[in-house]
Amino acid sequence: MAAAVQLAARAKRRDDVDVTLVNAQERFTERMRLHMAATGRQLAELLAGTDARFVRGRVTAVDPDAKTVRIDDDQVLPYDTLVFGLGTTTDSAAVPGVEEHAHTLSSAEDAEFLAERLARLGSGTVVVAGSGLTGVESAAEIAEQHPCLDVVLLGRQEPGSTMNPRAKTYLDAALHRLGVQVRSGVEVAKVLPGAVELAGGETVAADAVLWTSGTRTSPLAAAAGLAVDERGRIVTDTALRSVSHPDVYAIGDAAAIRRVYGVMHGTCQGGMPTGVHAALSIDCVLKGRQPKPFRFGYCHTPVSLGRHDAVVQFTRPDDTPRRFCLTGRMAVSHAEIAEALERSESAVRQAAHRAREHVRARRPRFAADRARQRAVTERFFAAATGGDVNALMELLSPDVTLWTDGGGKVRQALRPVVGATTVASWFTAIGTVTYQGVEPADMNAGLVELNGGPGIVFSGPAGVIATVTFDFDGDGRVTAIHNVANPDKLQAVADGTTHDLSVGRSF
Repeated sequence: MAAAVQLAARAKRRDDVDVTLVNAQERFTERMRLHMAATGRQLAELLAGTDARFVRGRVTAVDPDAKTVRIDDDQVLPYDTLVFGLGTTTDSAAVPGVEEHAHTLSSAEDAEFLAERLARLGSGTVVVAGSGLTGVESAAEIAEQHPCLDVVLLGRQEPGSTMNPRAKTYLDAALHRLGVQVRSGVEVAKVLPGAVELAGGETVAADAVLWTSGTRTSPLAAAAGLAVDERGRIVTDTALRSVSHPDVYAIGDAAAIRRVYGVMHGTCQGGMPTGVHAALSIDCVLKGRQPKPFRFGYCHTPVSLGRHDAVVQFTRPDDTPRRFCLTGRMAVSHAEIAEALERSESAVRQAAHRAREHVRARRPRFAADRARQRAVTERFFAAATGGDVNALMELLSPDVTLWTDGGGKVRQALRPVVGATTVASWFTAIGTVTYQGVEPADMNAGLVELNGGPGIVFSGPAGVIATVTFDFDGDGRVTAIHNVANPDKLQAVADGTTHDLSVGRSF
């Protein structure tokens, strides 16, 4: 979806480019919300205004030599460039009885079918097989929404085994509070009509079974002759092109993307960035330019614990846990808090912002020394212009706020941008998209002194287009960023009232 929207938007003025999105259903559902039985949004609505064409149908074959895609075995679509995003589904074939007797969460229909089944159970036991994040979220959701049911979570590993001790302790306590019975160190050998059988012969009674253990990749890539890894994922180069067929791009968990820490695993964190980067790469090729290498590192692992609780484990780029985590309502999204409180999302965002300001006002006000400010600004500059989101995350306070000023003359964010993840994503995108009408190839950035402190100036062929300055806490972390693009306020910068700190970069 991200690739289609991005590419359609970039090719909108080209008469020689047509973008077609093929999907088996007419609605788009975020897979990470399936445990909440999300109904999704219509794809036609999401594609409105992009000129992209939607074709409903199930892809049954890909012929990379003929450059065609077969849909439902009775329709053939030709292509010049293909973005392959057929992701994984729950592996229901690895254990006997799963296909016949267990529910899965591979689609919105699966989620709705499970929701209907749970609603019909007045009492009884629900077994959730698989103690990974999907299993944990599903068990918590079922226990909270159906307190009359007993929920048993089975798995080889302890829930939250990859988290730091504080995050895991919180997760364990939340599952206990919700009444979820956790049994780790067990393996399901068979699913029966009214129970699951564990390795060793023990049975656990179950009125309903949800299978969340393991996924499998679409076999279409291997069948098409594309180079794949041992799991059937398409092996890509640094631009996300198939190493065997460069006119095929692979994204999400359909791709085997190698980074310095290993091959990326399929998560929502990687899905959207790969889709956007594939679109950017194709756009570069259409313009006769070499696409840039894909850069990615993990930032966090968010886990919902019902509708009113959550834990967010911040991670290093290789997905190992950092010391920092968010727990409780601070970790729940604004949308979910709004739903719980029956308030609008904008009202919740405003209340959260006021709360942060109240907390910040009561903190001791110590400013980092100028040398520390300069060092942090240089690191921020290098990370932002290099697209290193993880390096940016290390410099930002968790509740950092980005304030923008376009003066009503230049398009900027309508509201403050809050949170380290969102702010970091904002700045790492600067070198990959057109900003204030200036293409990345024509943009320059330099480190200067502004308003008595270090800052960054962005300029294009016609002059200065934006400035960035920072507020710091006593530890030297960035608490606020001021992005000014108002032409009236930039006049002083354009007139030369800055001090060059001799660091610059062209994109």
